Amino acid sequence: LILPALPTPQLLLPKDGKKERLRDLGLRLYQFICVSLIISLCTFPVVLYHFHRFTTLGVLSNLIAVPIVAFLVLPAGLMAVSLLPASFSAAGFFLTLGSLGLKLIVILTAKLDSISWASFWPGTLRAWQVAVAYVLLLLPLVKSNRWCRFGIMVACSLVLIFSWMFPNHFSSAKSMLRVTYLDVSQGNSALVNFPGKGNMLVDGG
Repeated sequence: LILPALPTPQLLLPKDGKKERLRDLGLRLYQFICVSLIISLCTFPVVLYHFHRFTTLGVLSNLIAVPIVAFLVLPAGLMAVSLLPASFSAAGFFLTLGSLGLKLIVILTAKLDSISWASFWPGTLRAWQVAVAYVLLLLPLVKSNRWCRFGIMVACSLVLIFSWMFPNHFSSAKSMLRVTYLDVSQGNSALVNFPGKGNMLVDGG
Protein backbone atom coordinates (compact mmCIF):
# COMPACT_ATOMS: atom_id res chain seq x y z
CA LEU A 1 0.00 0.00 0.00
CA ILE A 2 2.73 2.48 0.97
CA LEU A 3 5.63 1.64 -1.36
CA PRO A 4 3.83 2.40 -4.67
CA ALA A 5 2.77 5.78 -3.27
CA LEU A 6 6.37 6.84 -2.58
CA PRO A 7 8.15 8.96 -5.22
CA THR A 8 11.00 7.39 -7.19
CA PRO A 9 14.10 9.57 -7.82
CA GLN A 10 14.47 10.53 -11.49
CA LEU A 11 18.06 9.29 -11.42
CA LEU A 12 16.81 5.70 -10.91
CA LEU A 13 14.12 5.74 -13.60
CA PRO A 14 14.98 4.08 -16.95
CA LYS A 15 15.87 6.50 -19.77
CA ASP A 16 13.75 6.30 -22.94
CA GLY A 17 12.02 3.20 -21.56
CA LYS A 18 15.29 1.20 -21.70
CA LYS A 19 16.47 -0.62 -18.59
CA GLU A 20 20.07 -0.23 -17.49
CA ARG A 21 21.64 -2.71 -15.11
CA LEU A 22 23.12 -0.05 -12.81
CA ARG A 23 19.88 1.96 -12.64
CA ASP A 24 17.88 -1.22 -12.05
CA LEU A 25 20.20 -2.21 -9.20
CA GLY A 26 19.93 1.28 -7.70
CA LEU A 27 16.13 1.14 -7.93
CA ARG A 28 16.02 -2.24 -6.20
CA LEU A 29 18.33 -0.95 -3.43
CA TYR A 30 16.15 2.17 -3.03
CA GLN A 31 13.00 0.01 -2.77
CA PHE A 32 14.70 -2.32 -0.27
CA ILE A 33 15.60 0.66 1.96
CA CYS A 34 12.06 2.05 1.62
CA VAL A 35 10.51 -1.30 2.57
CA SER A 36 12.79 -1.57 5.63
CA LEU A 37 11.82 1.95 6.70
CA ILE A 38 8.11 1.24 6.17
CA ILE A 39 8.27 -1.99 8.19
CA SER A 40 10.24 -0.28 10.98
CA LEU A 41 7.72 2.56 11.11
CA CYS A 42 4.64 0.31 11.02
CA THR A 43 5.95 -2.04 13.72
CA PHE A 44 7.33 0.78 15.89
CA PRO A 45 4.27 1.06 18.21
CA VAL A 46 4.05 -2.70 18.83
CA VAL A 47 7.83 -3.08 19.33
CA LEU A 48 7.84 -0.16 21.78
CA TYR A 49 4.81 -1.55 23.63
CA HIS A 50 6.31 -5.04 24.12
CA PHE A 51 10.08 -4.42 24.27
CA HIS A 52 10.23 -0.78 25.45
CA ARG A 53 13.13 0.02 23.12
CA PHE A 54 13.57 1.00 19.47
CA THR A 55 16.59 0.61 17.22
CA THR A 56 17.91 3.34 14.95
CA LEU A 57 20.03 0.93 12.91
CA GLY A 58 17.34 -1.42 11.62
CA VAL A 59 17.75 -0.43 7.97
CA LEU A 60 21.55 -0.72 8.08
CA SER A 61 21.46 -4.13 9.77
CA ASN A 62 18.80 -5.37 7.31
CA LEU A 63 20.98 -4.32 4.36
CA ILE A 64 23.64 -6.72 5.63
CA ALA A 65 21.65 -9.44 7.39
CA VAL A 66 18.85 -10.06 4.86
CA PRO A 67 21.19 -10.95 1.93
CA ILE A 68 23.21 -13.27 4.20
CA VAL A 69 20.04 -15.10 5.28
CA ALA A 70 18.49 -15.14 1.80
CA PHE A 71 21.56 -16.25 -0.16
CA LEU A 72 23.47 -18.32 2.40
CA VAL A 73 21.56 -19.44 5.51
CA LEU A 74 18.23 -20.46 3.92
CA PRO A 75 19.69 -22.19 0.81
CA ALA A 76 22.19 -24.06 2.99
CA GLY A 77 19.42 -25.15 5.36
CA LEU A 78 17.21 -26.36 2.49
CA MET A 79 20.13 -28.25 0.94
CA ALA A 80 20.85 -29.90 4.31
CA VAL A 81 17.22 -31.03 4.67
CA SER A 82 17.13 -32.45 1.14
CA LEU A 83 20.48 -34.28 1.55
CA LEU A 84 19.82 -35.61 5.04
CA PRO A 85 18.14 -38.89 3.89
CA ALA A 86 21.05 -39.63 1.51
CA SER A 87 24.13 -38.45 3.42
CA PHE A 88 24.62 -37.19 6.98
CA SER A 89 28.07 -35.80 6.17
CA ALA A 90 26.84 -33.81 3.15
CA ALA A 91 23.90 -32.45 5.17
CA GLY A 92 26.30 -31.58 8.00
CA PHE A 93 28.51 -29.66 5.61
CA PHE A 94 25.63 -27.43 4.47
CA LEU A 95 24.40 -26.98 8.05
CA THR A 96 27.90 -25.84 9.04
CA LEU A 97 27.93 -23.47 6.07
CA GLY A 98 24.58 -22.01 7.11
CA SER A 99 25.71 -21.67 10.72
CA LEU A 100 28.65 -19.54 9.56
CA GLY A 101 26.15 -17.07 8.13
CA LEU A 102 24.24 -17.03 11.42
CA LYS A 103 27.45 -16.46 13.38
CA LEU A 104 28.27 -13.57 11.06
CA ILE A 105 24.85 -12.02 11.81
CA VAL A 106 25.37 -12.49 15.58
CA ILE A 107 28.76 -10.75 15.35
CA LEU A 108 27.18 -7.94 13.32
CA THR A 109 24.37 -7.56 15.87
CA ALA A 110 26.85 -7.43 18.76
CA LYS A 111 28.93 -4.78 16.99
CA LEU A 112 25.90 -2.61 16.24
CA ASP A 113 24.52 -3.12 19.75
CA SER A 114 27.76 -1.77 21.26
CA ILE A 115 27.08 1.65 19.68
CA SER A 116 25.56 3.94 22.33
CA TRP A 117 22.89 5.38 20.04
CA ALA A 118 21.97 2.06 18.40
CA SER A 119 18.76 1.85 20.42
CA PHE A 120 16.86 4.17 22.71
CA TRP A 121 13.98 4.16 25.18
CA PRO A 122 11.53 6.95 24.38
CA GLY A 123 9.09 5.74 27.03
CA THR A 124 6.71 2.81 27.39
CA LEU A 125 3.50 3.04 25.38
CA ARG A 126 0.11 2.08 26.75
CA ALA A 127 -2.46 0.18 24.69
CA TRP A 128 -4.52 3.27 23.84
CA GLN A 129 -1.37 5.09 22.67
CA VAL A 130 -0.58 2.17 20.33
CA ALA A 131 -4.11 2.50 18.88
CA VAL A 132 -3.69 6.27 18.40
CA ALA A 133 -0.28 5.72 16.76
CA TYR A 134 -1.80 3.31 14.22
CA VAL A 135 -4.63 5.72 13.47
CA LEU A 136 -1.93 8.30 12.75
CA LEU A 137 0.00 5.87 10.51
CA LEU A 138 -3.01 4.60 8.55
CA LEU A 139 -4.85 7.88 8.02
CA PRO A 140 -2.71 8.98 5.01
CA LEU A 141 -3.85 5.79 3.22
CA VAL A 142 -7.56 6.46 3.78
CA LYS A 143 -9.46 8.09 0.93
CA SER A 144 -11.43 10.89 2.57
CA ASN A 145 -11.57 14.65 2.85
CA ARG A 146 -7.99 16.00 2.98
CA TRP A 147 -8.71 18.60 5.65
CA CYS A 148 -10.58 16.07 7.78
CA ARG A 149 -7.61 13.70 7.63
CA PHE A 150 -5.22 16.55 8.39
CA GLY A 151 -7.26 17.61 11.42
CA ILE A 152 -7.42 14.09 12.86
CA MET A 153 -3.67 13.59 12.27
CA VAL A 154 -2.85 16.87 14.07
CA ALA A 155 -5.14 15.88 16.98
CA CYS A 156 -3.58 12.40 17.26
CA SER A 157 -0.06 13.88 17.10
CA LEU A 158 -0.85 16.40 19.85
CA VAL A 159 -2.37 13.69 22.07
CA LEU A 160 0.72 11.47 21.66
CA ILE A 161 3.15 14.34 22.25
CA PHE A 162 1.25 15.60 25.31
CA SER A 163 0.91 12.10 26.80
CA TRP A 164 4.65 11.55 26.29
CA MET A 165 5.65 14.89 27.85
CA PHE A 166 3.17 14.70 30.74
CA PRO A 167 2.50 10.98 31.36
CA ASN A 168 1.12 11.52 34.88
CA HIS A 169 -1.86 13.45 33.49
CA PHE A 170 -2.97 10.35 31.56
CA SER A 171 -2.74 7.74 34.30
CA SER A 172 -3.73 7.46 37.92
CA ALA A 173 -0.85 7.28 40.39
CA LYS A 174 -2.81 4.65 42.36
CA SER A 175 -2.87 2.31 39.35
CA MET A 176 0.86 2.58 38.61
CA LEU A 177 3.72 0.40 39.79
CA ARG A 178 6.75 2.63 40.28
CA VAL A 179 10.35 1.49 40.82
CA THR A 180 13.04 3.97 41.84
CA TYR A 181 16.68 2.85 41.72
CA LEU A 182 18.98 4.43 44.30
CA ASP A 183 22.63 4.29 43.22
CA VAL A 184 25.40 5.18 45.69
CA SER A 185 28.33 4.18 43.40
CA GLN A 186 29.39 1.23 45.58
CA GLY A 187 25.99 -0.44 45.36
CA ASN A 188 22.34 0.21 44.71
CA SER A 189 18.86 -0.56 45.97
CA ALA A 190 15.36 -0.35 44.57
CA LEU A 191 12.32 1.29 46.14
CA VAL A 192 9.10 -0.27 44.86
CA ASN A 193 5.83 1.68 45.20
CA PHE A 194 2.93 -0.73 44.65
CA PRO A 195 -0.40 0.31 43.11
CA GLY A 196 -2.71 1.51 45.84
CA LYS A 197 -0.79 1.17 49.12
CA GLY A 198 2.45 -0.47 50.15
CA ASN A 199 6.17 0.03 49.49
CA MET A 200 9.12 -2.34 49.38
CA LEU A 201 12.84 -1.59 49.64
CA VAL A 202 14.98 -4.20 47.86
CA ASP A 203 18.58 -4.54 49.15
CA GLY A 204 18.64 -1.83 51.78
CA GLY A 205 22.17 -2.73 52.99
